[in-house]
Amino acid sequence: MIGIVENIDNNMRDLVFDIDGENFDRVYEQSEWIEVQKLLLGNPTPRYMLSSEERNKRFIHESISTFENFINESIKTEVPFIISERLEGLLFNIKHPIAKRMISESNNIITNTTEATLIDYDEKDTNKFTFTTSSKFTDALKNTLNIEYSTAHIPTLYDIMKVNKELYEELRTSIKIGRLVNKLYPSEYTPNGENSIEDFVNAVKLSRNRKFDNFEIVTGKDIIKYYYRDNYDDEAFNGSELGNSCMGYDWCESFINFYKINPSVSLLILRSETDNNKIVGRALIWDLDTVDGKKVKGKFMDRIYYTKNYQKELFIEHARDNEWYHYLNGAKIWNPNVKDYFKKFIVISTVKTFVENPLDVYPYMDTMMFYFPNSMFLSNSSLYSEETGEDYYYLQNTEGGYSVDNDGEDSDW
Repeated sequence: MIGIVENIDNNMRDLVFDIDGENFDRVYEQSEWIEVQKLLLGNPTPRYMLSSEERNKRFIHESISTFENFINESIKTEVPFIISERLEGLLFNIKHPIAKRMISESNNIITNTTEATLIDYDEKDTNKFTFTTSSKFTDALKNTLNIEYSTAHIPTLYDIMKVNKELYEELRTSIKIGRLVNKLYPSEYTPNGENSIEDFVNAVKLSRNRKFDNFEIVTGKDIIKYYYRDNYDDEAFNGSELGNSCMGYDWCESFINFYKINPSVSLLILRSETDNNKIVGRALIWDLDTVDGKKVKGKFMDRIYYTKNYQKELFIEHARDNEWYHYLNGAKIWNPNVKDYFKKFIVISTVKTFVENPLDVYPYMDTMMFYFPNSMFLSNSSLYSEETGEDYYYLQNTEGGYSVDNDGEDSDW
């Protein structure tokens, strides 16, 4: 959110930023805006490679540099050129001038506007991209979401649309990649030959077909191996979700043993593209028995620990391709069988095969924190205890401990 106090004088404005609950209050001079704009017109780091803190700083800088547009409420017929994080990650690994240009223009949001934005790849066709026209985009913001378009919103526009999934899908137009390139850059690239549109299309299709190649499901002792931070890619230690995991230390091995001895939980890992022995992401996969009390044969992908934002998107896409339930946040789970999955809390339970850890310690659980040792299953809810009176272990202790409960009264481990 951006709060504004106007007209301190002709050269200064006071902006109050509230990002993730933090306030950034200060007065910015016109000269600083110019310097920020120079910075952004250079070669900024792609968004998907930034940590959360760095993305917040980028957001502040971009909002400052576009402040005059926000004050004037200048609505353009064209909107900023924005590509999805997962497409940006895909293009980053393609050595082609069109890929490089699309990334550069998406990261220089001040100067690059277009009639086609929110560009992504088509999940159903490797030969196509999807996009939204500027008119549909601004109309949807104003008429459906009650948001008046402004360049100050730019850093969050894609996130706004992703949360409103039905609206996002409604605005999409699918188009062959070559046609979109010609629409964006008319007559600037040859149809075929070296560095041509055909080359670019083939490179995108090849990368799309290989995007899940570095995923692998491991079990048993390999779960312990890939929890251990020595097996993380070096880039994970730049403030990422993976690098900050509390269960990645050698002294946590006895906790993680619970996963090793129970074959109904596995670990989905994403191997590094630069070192196949290291990982850049991981997520637990649980075998499910019930969803909201009904028997199912399915899997649940737990919280994703990742290095770059686009890798998180790959995990999600992989889960949905396999029709797995998957973690959204602490309270919400994506349900492949429910349209409005984000509106309802669902209760999930694992198969009843989970034996206790003989070491009497347990890992910190992000989702399946209610363990019923007598019935041998885990759940994201204590509902079963309320219905039966059975004790459960509450597993949200970073030091391996747990509390025993069956009526809301905790007892320390």
